[in-house]
Amino acid sequence: MDKPGHMAAGIPTEVRAAFERIDTDCSGSIDRNELLALLRALQPQRYFGEAAGDEALREMGADADGQVSLPACHEGGEAGG
Repeated sequence: MDKPGHMAAGIPTEVRAAFERIDTDCSGSIDRNELLALLRALQPQRYFGEAAGDEALREMGADADGQVSLPACHEGGEAGG
């Protein structure tokens, strides 16, 4: 049995909840537009262009389509990426 606050797949519920807030279209992955919307909301005074979004997605473990799944996002966070 998992510890409280953890999902069966080993991903903490807090990570899953944060991922789901960013994944605004409920596709199961985070794309450039969703990530840029988050960055711009957190730091509206700073400019975040598409290149910054693409770079961040690569660091998060994006797939060939430039999207990050929940497991990849969690693995990237655990690796410090």
